Amino acid sequence: FFGIFVKCLNKNMLSICVHREQMNQIKTDKGRMSPYGEIEVKNWPQVGDKNKVKSQIEEVFFLCSSRTDFKNQKEKGEFLEKWTGYYWKSEISNIYIALNKKDQNVLGYLMGCPNSCQALDFYSDKNKSYAVFEDLFTKFPAHLHINCHPVSQGMGVGQLLIQKFFHDLKFQNVQGVHIITSKEARNVSFYQRMGMDYSELRTWKGHELYFMGKTLA
Repeated sequence: FFGIFVKCLNKNMLSICVHREQMNQIKTDKGRMSPYGEIEVKNWPQVGDKNKVKSQIEEVFFLCSSRTDFKNQKEKGEFLEKWTGYYWKSEISNIYIALNKKDQNVLGYLMGCPNSCQALDFYSDKNKSYAVFEDLFTKFPAHLHINCHPVSQGMGVGQLLIQKFFHDLKFQNVQGVHIITSKEARNVSFYQRMGMDYSELRTWKGHELYFMGKTLA
C-alpha cells in the first residue's frame, strides 16, 4: 500500500503502519492513504471492550443503511437482526473489525460466513431472497456483509477487511466467496477490484439481484 507497510502479526490480525508525514499525499492504484494513522483489523474474539465495539458496529450499520424509516425501536431491532443476527449467533469468529489502534474506535466491520448453505435455515424466514442463488453456493460457498463508517469510506478500510477475510478463507481451504448486490450499485466496481469477476443477474419478485463471485482455490 502507498507509503504503508503491512505486518501479519498472526492469523487473526493485520497491523497497518502509516508514515504520518505522507498522509493524504501519496496515491497508488490500490487506493488512498488512511488519515487515521495506525489501523488494525481484529476478529471478534480479540476485541477488548466488546460492549463499546458492538455498539459502534451497530452505529455504522445504520449510518450505512439505505433504510432510515422505522416505526419504533422493535422494528429497527428486527431490521438489524435480519442482516447481522446470523453472524452474531453462528459466525462469531468470522466477524472482523477495523479499528483505530490509538482509540480503538470502529472504522468498519465485516461479517463473514464460510458456508452459505448452513445459513439457509436462518434466512428462509428473515430474508427469503437469500436462496435465489443457492445453486451457486457450491462453487462460491462463502459470503460476507460489510460496512465502513462514512468518514472512513474511500480510505482503503474495506479493502483491508476483505483481504483479511479472503486470507482466512484460503487458510480454511474454502474455494470461493460471493456477495449479492444490485447491478447499478456503487459497490460493484469495488468488488470487481477485489477480484469478484464472476457475475450473474437474476430477478426475485420484480427486483434484480446481482451475484458476484470470486474463486479462491
